[in-house]
Amino acid sequence: MEQHESMEIDALYSKLPIGLTPRTIRLLSIRPLSTPDNLSAKLEVAELKDGLDFTTISYTWGDPKIYANISVNGHDIGIAKNLTILMHQLLAEEQQQKCENSVRSPGRRFWIDAICMNQNNVNEKEEQVPLMAAIYGIATTTLIWLGPAADDSDLAMDLVNGISDQDFEEFDSSETSSPRWVAHRLLFARQWWRRVWTVQEAILSRYPIVKCGTKEIPLEKFVDFEYVYMKYVREATSKNTVKGALAFRYYTNTPYRKMLWRDIKRWLNGPLTGWYSDIVYFDSTQPRDKVYGLMSMLREESRRFITVDYHTKTDAEVFTEIGVLLLKESGFNILSSVPEPKISDTGMPSWCYQWNKPLWSQPLHSYRYTAFVDDHLQGSLRSWHLTPYFERKLYHDVDELGKSSHMRFSPDLRTLAVRGLEVDSIDYVDAGPTSYPDMNCQDILIIRAQNKERTAMTLAACKRWKAYLDVHKPSSYGGGKGLKEAFWRTICVNSVYDFKKPGYESSGTDAQPIIHDYDASFEKKFDAWMGDLDEEQKRMSEQELELYFREYRTTVVSWCLGRKFVTTEGGYIGLVLGDVRVGDRVVVVKGGVVPLVLRKSDWNGGIEKGYSWKGSSRNAGAESAEIRAGKLVTSLPDQEDIHLTSERKRESLVEEVDIAPGRSSKLDEAPLPIDEVKEENSPGYWKFVGDCYLHGIMNGEYTKEVGLGSLKEFWIR
Repeated sequence: MEQHESMEIDALYSKLPIGLTPRTIRLLSIRPLSTPDNLSAKLEVAELKDGLDFTTISYTWGDPKIYANISVNGHDIGIAKNLTILMHQLLAEEQQQKCENSVRSPGRRFWIDAICMNQNNVNEKEEQVPLMAAIYGIATTTLIWLGPAADDSDLAMDLVNGISDQDFEEFDSSETSSPRWVAHRLLFARQWWRRVWTVQEAILSRYPIVKCGTKEIPLEKFVDFEYVYMKYVREATSKNTVKGALAFRYYTNTPYRKMLWRDIKRWLNGPLTGWYSDIVYFDSTQPRDKVYGLMSMLREESRRFITVDYHTKTDAEVFTEIGVLLLKESGFNILSSVPEPKISDTGMPSWCYQWNKPLWSQPLHSYRYTAFVDDHLQGSLRSWHLTPYFERKLYHDVDELGKSSHMRFSPDLRTLAVRGLEVDSIDYVDAGPTSYPDMNCQDILIIRAQNKERTAMTLAACKRWKAYLDVHKPSSYGGGKGLKEAFWRTICVNSVYDFKKPGYESSGTDAQPIIHDYDASFEKKFDAWMGDLDEEQKRMSEQELELYFREYRTTVVSWCLGRKFVTTEGGYIGLVLGDVRVGDRVVVVKGGVVPLVLRKSDWNGGIEKGYSWKGSSRNAGAESAEIRAGKLVTSLPDQEDIHLTSERKRESLVEEVDIAPGRSSKLDEAPLPIDEVKEENSPGYWKFVGDCYLHGIMNGEYTKEVGLGSLKEFWIR
């Protein structure tokens, strides 16, 4: 059966070749004589150009084991059952003229990926994927097919089509089973909202229409719904109402919601950095599709780093290359978004962002921290961080940042070389709360219980940490009042997310809560939360006391989630995200804004066995080198950045110098056999563990104290 179908597919597509010219596609039209039991269609080649009249179909494939046959140009091929249902419906509507308000007309041509691209031809897919922006941008309309009517979907479509503030009055603890809202939640539970390819298919379209059963409404109506919804959530949450708690969780498990923000298109032709943290929650058949599905929305500077490749590279290789791109776009900030586990189950370097693992804990990176201070870099670095993501140049394209060689990669891209200062070694670790919220839960009683449990776990952890400090008294803060202040600032990372400030009114993609330092008055709120009440607080009612320290407590609970409390040999205290252990090192890297935690690794596969480094070349300005196949491969500080578009380009950007094993080359830092090199002169390899808030060094205090003369290089693998 499969062999026969493969022969049919080969016969069909061999007669309709595309790719002979750069912009050719295939278009499908349903034959008028088709019947429900015998679907028949015509496939033809067309040149993709402005004015070409066709409709793109955005849908989900569903279970690959459930399919039906369609006759295309006389050849029987299998297609997804979900697509078959749509084609039957389109045929019935056109034949019976039941879609008077539709922009379609009988005989309209469609672009459907499963049919218009030969899914058995990897080379063709690699050629067609980069054309997605043009295909969806030129199409007259895009029909978003959610599936047949079910679960009162007509009620949900009507709710979205006419949403108003009054509709949210049904949001309360006694009416959570309102049929319209239940239907709406089930509508958003459909697979289309989770498929990664649907993001570009809708956003790039000129006129997207959502179709569920026979109901059709413009996607813009869903955008309006999201705006009204978020407005309601902000108002209800600020009042700490039951409605607000329920509304906030109502469909937060739907990753597509952010794609419905009114100004989402401002991110088009922007960096990958603007999308990665949201796309990780989407589904894809192959993990790498989470990147390929975004390509058409990225700027040229980012797209040139990505080559669509389904057959010569592993997922680990693809994501390692993408990890380099993210570092080039966001600097070291991306390291704050690398979740656990890091190497063990992926084959990727520890510094590489993992697209299959959502990050529950908040990343520390922010323009407000400057753990590494360099007067030559600081102005450009701060200006770069303050620039909105979608307007930023590549990190290395900023003159002062690009000229400093503080971020380099080995030729195989797996080793990240950075320069920094080794601040201290961790000597105590205690885990914080790991009770992550269940975002699928809609039961307000369960939600409240989860929040209460997480808050209690955080309070218990903070009391345990404070008790440890009372006994061991780290030395960096002078003890007594100084140590207490350091602690209450540490557990909230000295920040507060204040959602009542006007800065959070926008629902735009770059909107952030106002961030400011706590003043000393928050120490009283800390005391009250810990149960150490003064006379004034003792006179407060339970509700008044709750409101008094709620802002501080909420911030602490948020930042401590998934983090561990640490102390260092030098007397610092902090919070670390990741699998931190005693003996790990805290490092501030040149060009970074928050400290990183690194762990010594015994891996030594980056340099051929028998060779290592000679001399003290690990200081600032030193050249890096690697022995490969009898060649000394150098990466010079002013060398052009490695492009990831092909192996040939990658190799063209390294300089190779013939040397004999054990002999010096023309470079001062030539390698020698390992038995002739002192161990302390080898840079060694490190594993990235996580970002770190270490109180007392977040504003460059350590850099200013020791100076830049102590810079060393770290190879992170």
